[in-house]
Amino acid sequence: MPTTPESRLKREIKQYLRSEGAAYFPIPGGAYGMDGAPDMVACYDSRFIAIEGKTYDGRQSQVQKERQAWVESAGGVYVLARRVDDVKFVIRHVC
Repeated sequence: MPTTPESRLKREIKQYLRSEGAAYFPIPGGAYGMDGAPDMVACYDSRFIAIEGKTYDGRQSQVQKERQAWVESAGGVYVLARRVDDVKFVIRHVC
């Protein structure tokens, strides 16, 4: 199965979350998912974190921006991760 830059990024994020002991799981897309849902959610140090992995040229859709606002308005943390270091920053400095 070929890998894309975005799928490699998501795999690296999962490896990092696992190494930090965070609970996480992917959110299904397609017919079983919610439009604009993040790629995965995690819980670390009692904080809810929604993570959307995007390559540097990837853009959030309008509905993804609305889901981000929804998560943040409920007190959650939303990460638009273009690299693993974006998630590391949140784990180390926000949570």
